[in-house]
Amino acid sequence: MLGDEHEFRRLCAECGRHGISIILDGVFNHAGCDSRYFNKFGNYPGLGAAQGKDSPYANWFKCRDDGTYAAWWGVDDLPDLNEDDQEFRDFICG
Repeated sequence: MLGDEHEFRRLCAECGRHGISIILDGVFNHAGCDSRYFNKFGNYPGLGAAQGKDSPYANWFKCRDDGTYAAWWGVDDLPDLNEDDQEFRDFICG
C-alpha cells in the first residue's frame, strides 16, 4: 500500500541526505481488531481469527471458546497475539 522495498530504501537514502533518520517500530504482542488477521468487522476477504477456529490465523490470537478474546490492557480493539504460536513467529521473523 505504501510502496515496495526499493521505494523504502530510496526514502531512507533521501531522508539520510537531509539528516533525517527512519526508525521502524513493530508491535508484536497485539494487533488491531480490524487487521486482516483478526478481521472483527469482516472488512477483508477470507476468515480472520474473529470468525472462528476455521481461520488460518485463529491460533495467532488468544481467542476463547465463547467468542471472547484476550485484549491488550483489556482494550477490545487490541486483541492479544499468541507470541508462542510457531506460525505467527515464522510470519513475524521469517
